[in-house]
Amino acid sequence: GTVLEAAINVNADLGFEVDASVTKIGDASLTKVTGSTVCGGSLEGQDFTNDLTGSNPDIDGAVGTTTEVCGFLTVEAGNDCKEEECLMTQYQDVAQALTEATTTGSLTDTVKDKAITRLPPVPELQDVIAANFTYFDVLMPGTITGDFDTKFFFGTDLTTCQEKPTITFRDGDARYDTLHSCCQQHFVWDISGCCSNGGGCPELPDDPVVDDPGVDELDGYYPTWAAGELCAYKSGFESWEERFDTIEDCCTSKFSYDYDNCVNPTSTR
Repeated sequence: GTVLEAAINVNADLGFEVDASVTKIGDASLTKVTGSTVCGGSLEGQDFTNDLTGSNPDIDGAVGTTTEVCGFLTVEAGNDCKEEECLMTQYQDVAQALTEATTTGSLTDTVKDKAITRLPPVPELQDVIAANFTYFDVLMPGTITGDFDTKFFFGTDLTTCQEKPTITFRDGDARYDTLHSCCQQHFVWDISGCCSNGGGCPELPDDPVVDDPGVDELDGYYPTWAAGELCAYKSGFESWEERFDTIEDCCTSKFSYDYDNCVNPTSTR
């Protein structure tokens, strides 16, 4: 997938940043998860290294076959290009460039070159032809469409959750209404850090309660004994309250008999 993405980026480059993402090759789907590509479809469940690792691909058996490659291309708007007419013209220019690259063989040559120079090389792509190019469904930014609704998701940033327009999510993609709810699901060991790295969560106080000398300024986890959230996070502890630095510590100490459910809460109070 990375070879094809790199080749498309080269031929779609008209002076502004482009970023191709291949999401399907034949019956196999490709998804970016925490910076790595996870395969689905016909390759679902296979690790990056498997029984075929180190073996030679059956290139001769693929002669005469056609494989469909699908994906999307993100294009940075050119300088002073903020109106719909200008953005549509830029979209058409990029689409035309890729169409011509396919027709003239430039895309084919670039794929072969990238397949040879990549380490390790990709022999399966060293003797292919880009037969045709079809484009559809341009997605304009919210400033044009007026759709500013966004959701949070766990993506390539390993320190927090990210935010993007709702219309860019695919069916089945996990999405969260707030940064806090996403952090609770994916950063249970450091919810406050996730919130801080993501710009802040209004659900968490900016400063711990310090008026009462009997209140501990530290935040942490405490046992709730409530189904779906056996240990919960909060800031400010009374001197008599039991506090744990991490949800794992809380679950180990209080709910070792139900540890897996404890560290993976299914609801928040």
